[in-house]
Amino acid sequence: YDAQTELASHLPLGARRCGVATNYLLAATDKLNSGSPDLEVSLTADALKQPPIFDSKGQVVRSYAVLPPTLPVFIRRSTFRLPADVTTPIIMVGPGTGLAPMRAFVQERALLARENPDKNQGTSLLFFGARTEAHDYTYREELATLFGDIQKVAPESRVITAFSRDQQQKIYVQHRLAENADLVYRTLLCGKDKLNGPPRAHIYVCGDAKMMAKDVARALVTLISEHEGVSEDTASKWVSEMRRLSRYQEDVWS
Repeated sequence: YDAQTELASHLPLGARRCGVATNYLLAATDKLNSGSPDLEVSLTADALKQPPIFDSKGQVVRSYAVLPPTLPVFIRRSTFRLPADVTTPIIMVGPGTGLAPMRAFVQERALLARENPDKNQGTSLLFFGARTEAHDYTYREELATLFGDIQKVAPESRVITAFSRDQQQKIYVQHRLAENADLVYRTLLCGKDKLNGPPRAHIYVCGDAKMMAKDVARALVTLISEHEGVSEDTASKWVSEMRRLSRYQEDVWS
């Protein structure tokens, strides 16, 4: 459901993303906008407990009340934390919904930049990927504003995008990492001339575990190997050491 376009009830079946929140928001909108007189939804706790399910025409077809009273929910403590030292560079890779924690990191660094305009920060790089720019770059304006603030205290900070379906050959975040290898390597260096071991910068990867996370790790190993003049086995050991030191963190799923 798109609160701005209100197109959810007009899209063909299968084109909508249906869920508890989606249908509750649609019900709330109909109620607030004096929608169909046949649709009566209470905007109380009962509406959250038993939201209606809509078909492609926006008509109620059933209620969640007929579903089992319990659903499996898995909760785990997040290990994602920004480094305490704001001068520590961060490299964020968050395609698709993996953008969520990265967006929070960017917001925090932008806030710190506004509050401390005279204090330099480490570079912040965000690699975001999706299918198409026109339909999937939801936070374009927000990220542009946030990075505008960050760049005042960390000039090389930026968001780098990979829209896989906007050209004939598919491009993903790991390809953008390789294309921006010099920038990524400078970020990993943290002002040093050579790494000579695991980088001090922090790397965050969020999203698909089956392919994306592995491809990103391989891309990083390759660029470290090439820029440091060491074997990929040595570079891989450095990345493994980053994991042990909680400098390379992943929140991935398959």
